[in-house]
This record gives sequence, structure tokens and C-alpha cells, in this order.
Amino acid sequence: MLKFFSGIALLLLALTIEFFLGSLGIYLNLVFAVLIAFAFLFDFLEVLTFVLFAALIINWEPGFSTTLLIFILIPLALYLFRKTTPSEAIVGVAIGVVAGFLLFYGIATTGISFLKSLGFFIDLIVGLAVGELTCILIA
Repeated sequence: MLKFFSGIALLLLALTIEFFLGSLGIYLNLVFAVLIAFAFLFDFLEVLTFVLFAALIINWEPGFSTTLLIFILIPLALYLFRKTTPSEAIVGVAIGVVAGFLLFYGIATTGISFLKSLGFFIDLIVGLAVGELTCILIA
């Protein structure tokens, strides 16, 4: 139970930091990185709860978008990856963050032009750091 509440606290912290940085014009996917790490640390129902809670907070507007669907499905798919591929959580999180960000950006931007963007690489490096830190703090 302590692990679950620690997850809630980390998710709320990531949401707060992401919204604060967004108000300064700095856009990073911290919450997405935390959710990917959670896919390697929690059970399915807990991951589903975290993902749906984050999606509800991030997408406060009524309506549903393809980007939100991708945001929800990638951590859930990575949970299935974790169950079918034996590895240490810290290694799985690194692979998951890289794969998740590539998929998210690739599908959301409908192409690979994001690979030419410095913003993507900064987001990826920060996402890797946040994901690994989450893994260390929760595990």
C-alpha cells in the first residue's frame, strides 16, 4: 500500500512540475516518463489507475484525441512487454522510455521529422532521467 501511495505522490509531483514548466514555456513529458516507469513497477490495475488519472488531469477539456489515446495505450502496452520479456526494471524502464517516446512522437507528429528537433532529444534525455529516478525511488 505504501508503494501505491508513493506512486500517487510521484505522479502528482510530476504533474505539478510539468504544469509549472509549461507555464514558463518549457514543455517536457515528465508524466509520460513516470507512467512508463510505473508500467515496470506496478500491477496492471495500478498502472491503469495511474494512467487514467493522469489522462483525466492532463486532458481537462471535454473530448478525446488520438494523442490522448496514444498517451494511455503506450504505458499499458509496455506493461505487457514487461510481463513477456524478463529483464531488470531499471533496464526495462530505459528501453520503455526510449521506445515510448519514439512511438508517441512518431504517431502524434505523423512522421519522423521530430528526430531533427533538439526539443525531442532534450525531452527524451529528461524523460530517461525521470523514468530511471522513478524506478530507483519506487523499487
